[in-house]
Amino acid sequence: MKKKLFILTLVVAAVFCGCTVLKQAVALKDCKYMYSRMSDVTFMDMKPAELATFAGAAKLAMGLMGNQPAPLGFTIHLKVMNPNQTTAAMESLYYKVSLDSVEVAEGSSMEPFMVVGGAEADLPLKINTDMKTLLQSNKRATVTKVIRNLVGVSNEPTDVTVQLKPTIRVGNGLLTSPVYFPIKFVYSGKKGNTQTATN
Repeated sequence: MKKKLFILTLVVAAVFCGCTVLKQAVALKDCKYMYSRMSDVTFMDMKPAELATFAGAAKLAMGLMGNQPAPLGFTIHLKVMNPNQTTAAMESLYYKVSLDSVEVAEGSSMEPFMVVGGAEADLPLKINTDMKTLLQSNKRATVTKVIRNLVGVSNEPTDVTVQLKPTIRVGNGLLTSPVYFPIKFVYSGKKGNTQTATN
């Protein structure tokens, strides 16, 4: 339903700007978005391996007890597959990420992204949030499990939902989707297992 609303908006735009816009929009809609991998996981600028050391664990504990934010960062990589002959392209992208139904961050990518027909491309989404804020929420147990997953010491799966809101070029202007498109998958840090994303 959400994608249909986006396409309806683009159909109206295509009436004034030509069918090329509509073809690229349809190609973007038809792309398959699948989880590829997680990278650049950092806890207060420390990599997961550093947390296994006494010094790293102590630094994290002090950071969580202090008054300053305790930043958590990671990058989700989506594999975008374009089954069409037409190139799928977007000018920019807004996104939100939820882990086990807890929204942890939102962000944007202002770099143009494209996938030629019949090919695939990597779409990296950089996530930055504050562990302290998350742990102070009423979802503390869930967030703790998620953090253990990101460190790679948990076998419990984490349900991940990535919501995408693309912006495409229409003539000399830009058109942003009126809705977010949800992409869902399951992540297990220790085993590195995932289930195929759905969208």
